[in-house]
Amino acid sequence: MTDETPVLKPHRSVLFVPADKPRAIEKACGLDADALILDLEDAVGEEGKAGAARSAPASIARWREAGKRALLRVNTINNAAFACDTA
Repeated sequence: MTDETPVLKPHRSVLFVPADKPRAIEKACGLDADALILDLEDAVGEEGKAGAARSAPASIARWREAGKRALLRVNTINNAAFACDTA
């Protein structure tokens, strides 16, 4: 155990990217945002939520391979799509 406090790096910019837009997901790899958030909630229409959730792991992996901090925004627990997001 150490007495060192972890250094937190503030985020200058965070970019939300719709999870059902492959072109935007790929383009985000080259942008200078401090973190990328793959948005499964508001940015995706009801008809696209299941497909976006299925492709989310590959999208997040792609961003991490590009050296980006990748986060995932899921649907609310009240939304039926939440089950797909957390599967």
